[in-house]
Amino acid sequence: ACTVPVAPTPEHEFEADEETLKSLEQAVRLYRGPLLTGCDAEWCYPPRLRYQERYLRALEVLITGYEASGDLVRALHYAEELVRAEPYDEAGHEAVIRLHLALGQHQAALTAYQRYARIWREELGLSPADRVTRLLRLPARGAPTLDTLVGMPLALANLARLLVDPKLSHSVMLAVRQMTQRLGQALVVEAEQVGEVAEAQHLWEIARQAYETALVALEDLAPTSANLRHQLTLRLRCDPLYDRAAQRQAQARNLEQALSLAETLADSDVQSEVRARQCWLAQREGRLQEALRLAEAALELAEDDSHLRAQALRLMGTCYEMLGRYPLALAYHQKALALDADRPEWRRLDHNNLASVYTYLGHDWLALEQARLALALTPESPATLVRAIILGNMASAERELGDFIAAMNHLQAAQRLANILGNRETQVWLACRAARLYSRTGDRDRARLWAVYARRRAGELADSRYEVEAALELASLAGQQGLLDEARRWINRADSLSGGEECSRYQGAIALLRCQLGLAKGYVEAAAEAMATAWKALKASGEERHQVLAHTLEAAVAHHQGDGNRAIRGLEEARCALLERASEIPSLAERDRFLRSTPLRRMLADGDFSLILETLRQAGAFLGL
Repeated sequence: ACTVPVAPTPEHEFEADEETLKSLEQAVRLYRGPLLTGCDAEWCYPPRLRYQERYLRALEVLITGYEASGDLVRALHYAEELVRAEPYDEAGHEAVIRLHLALGQHQAALTAYQRYARIWREELGLSPADRVTRLLRLPARGAPTLDTLVGMPLALANLARLLVDPKLSHSVMLAVRQMTQRLGQALVVEAEQVGEVAEAQHLWEIARQAYETALVALEDLAPTSANLRHQLTLRLRCDPLYDRAAQRQAQARNLEQALSLAETLADSDVQSEVRARQCWLAQREGRLQEALRLAEAALELAEDDSHLRAQALRLMGTCYEMLGRYPLALAYHQKALALDADRPEWRRLDHNNLASVYTYLGHDWLALEQARLALALTPESPATLVRAIILGNMASAERELGDFIAAMNHLQAAQRLANILGNRETQVWLACRAARLYSRTGDRDRARLWAVYARRRAGELADSRYEVEAALELASLAGQQGLLDEARRWINRADSLSGGEECSRYQGAIALLRCQLGLAKGYVEAAAEAMATAWKALKASGEERHQVLAHTLEAAVAHHQGDGNRAIRGLEEARCALLERASEIPSLAERDRFLRSTPLRRMLADGDFSLILETLRQAGAFLGL
């Protein structure tokens, strides 16, 4: 027998020897397509996805193993099989093209590339990846590289030494100064050329170094208005490069210098833009009250520019969303949409923001509609990262609606885009959503893998938001598996990172988990206290997503306290909240799928309250989130 790790598994690699390859070939031959294709029952989803991903992972190992051993024909056979089974697997397309070329089959390689490019453009709305395109052609000649900068700093250093030499005559000193200026300007031009080419090729570290080199040269030149404007432009171009690399301190210093330049130039529009970027950075670092003040400052500076006002309103909406003040967040995002209604590139962002807020408010169908509107406005290129985020929000809405297959497809498409771009923050954000989706489908092992991955990567990014989300998911999974001490540790970890009472975004979820932990351990009074905290946080945030769970747990507390009437009232309120959410869904079939998507929803929809109370008692009252 041969065991193949389930893909995608960020935690472990798999190496194959000759015996393993033969075993994998036997396993692959046994696969006859997705399990029970015509069956839509909930229990089919986890094993269907698990076997399908094991099959794809086996193909990947066979391709790598046979290519490494020199059996290119067999490797190509399995690469073609991988592309047929999963047409959105970019690595599979790349392997087919690479292996055709290695076998000297250039026309077949071109045909394979055209197939890949068509799928990417027509079905995913993306441009083909540069690395795949480069397989078919040599890199363009004559493009500037970092080599063009070699010698320039040395020349400037030698000239600087000459300037302080007392033996030089006044005329020679003037000539040297003029040459220094010319060399400095040449260095700026060369560095900018390198930066632009590197940025276009997604070589962001090289681009950042090149722009920093240009800034050093500009700072040595005369501080004319044009020079200061040039510095400001470069600093604004450096900001997203620092952001991608998660170099927060360097990003903060760069923005402070950009703000100083904008103030010197008395440019209020750019001041507003820089304040907005500082707000974005403060959000990333969890300084939410400061972020809100910066957004308000950006709004004041943008009185005469509707687009800048919309940008500031958008940031305020995001601040309130991160603070867990969802009705306020909704209002600000709606205002931003109204101001930028004639700009499709910003309208799609506003629709996406609304999708995120509606999910927290429990309006799942509205969230899905907003995400679809955002996706319809997303061009093929270069907004691939925006597309990844939109697809992630679509997956979240579909998960809540119980459409797990669509959610999985959209989530995996989003992950592919984030991986192509190498955007680590989006990868972590999507990992949190993968953990929640696998947990909802009952695949707790995979959910745990993704939650652990998200927590570790969030720690590397120093982003407490995703650390909290990962810790909450790990606590929920541990509780459902009866690992109560581990659940308690993760709950405490989430609480310590969540921002305290000023941020109610996570306080409701944390309190609901504490309530479940108390019930599972038999600490009914502690559970009741946690329940009171949960209601306070949920009312402060306006969050309705957890209302059904909160009413159910309140009923469980009453049941443990021996108050049967209050327990039944709590379950009736939970059922009303569930049916109210379902009423927004226009299709009867989709409404029924929503009501049957979890055991708790199914029992509430059927009004089987005695079964719910018995289930809660037997399972230790740990339902998760």
